[in-house]
Amino acid sequence: MLILLCIFLGSCSKSDELSQLKKAANQGDTSAQASLAWKYLKGHGVQQDDKKAVEWYTKAAEQGDVRAQNNLGELYTKGDGVSRDDKEALKWYTHAARQGYAFSQSTLATMYHKGEGVPQDSIHAHAWYHLAELNGHEESARLRKQLEKWMTPAEITSARELASTFTEPVSAGDKEK
Repeated sequence: MLILLCIFLGSCSKSDELSQLKKAANQGDTSAQASLAWKYLKGHGVQQDDKKAVEWYTKAAEQGDVRAQNNLGELYTKGDGVSRDDKEALKWYTHAARQGYAFSQSTLATMYHKGEGVPQDSIHAHAWYHLAELNGHEESARLRKQLEKWMTPAEITSARELASTFTEPVSAGDKEK
């Protein structure tokens, strides 16, 4: 809270702001942890450090922060700050996707569609594209429709039934990456 007041009033230096952010992150504030991770990832106000970014994203992700989970999935996909690990990427994308995070849902759909890090599976791809579309990810609607051209009606029905077991759509405020 102090950091927000400090930033809002413009009454703190960059070092005070960073100090307050680190304090909040160390006290378990997931938003502060994710913000600190982003700063380390981008080198914004701190020396760029992928390993510290992974450390802070992991702390936030383990507490259920969907953006941190998604970003951690991206780091494992790319091998930034960690060894490239498809299983670990899949784990974090799935955590965020099951909470209704559209970007992770679309990413999982693409992974299943292309067979990247998982066996190729049109039914799972369709299910995740469908959910991402319901959560406002417009590109997923286009990709789902393309995928349907190669699927049987029974496969499409199976995909929709599978999607209903994954998660529910989220509110408009939670849709953006």
